[in-house]
Amino acid sequence: MAPGLRADFGEECSTSSVATPVPSTNGTMNQNGQMDRLGARPLIRRQSCAQGTESFSVVPSQVSGMDYLRDPKLFKGMAFSLEERQTLGIHGLLPPRIKTQEEMAEHSMRNLRRFQDPLNKYMYMIELLERNEKLFYKVLS
Repeated sequence: MAPGLRADFGEECSTSSVATPVPSTNGTMNQNGQMDRLGARPLIRRQSCAQGTESFSVVPSQVSGMDYLRDPKLFKGMAFSLEERQTLGIHGLLPPRIKTQEEMAEHSMRNLRRFQDPLNKYMYMIELLERNEKLFYKVLS
């Protein structure tokens, strides 16, 4: 395990446990830890029995609201409900209009139909994939 991380590991090989970065004495994180505005992000340590390898990933329930805005897999555009915006702390960071995913898909389809060149359509869809993955697959379906 990397120095500066503490973990609680189970006896079984297939279990995963939480490893969190340990803060140094002055209140900041060690060089191995990550900080965001809410503090350290817990990491999951998963060990595969078949391969004997370890991997670390962020716990989904501990992802900050800013991560929802930055990650295209988590981002829903204007489809975040008012409760979700307040819970994640992103209430003032999105436009005040709340749309459903269907409304956003209709808008994206209108924009897509405006392009005549297939290359421009492709570029629009790739940019949509990079911004909002859920909407991209909704438009494809």
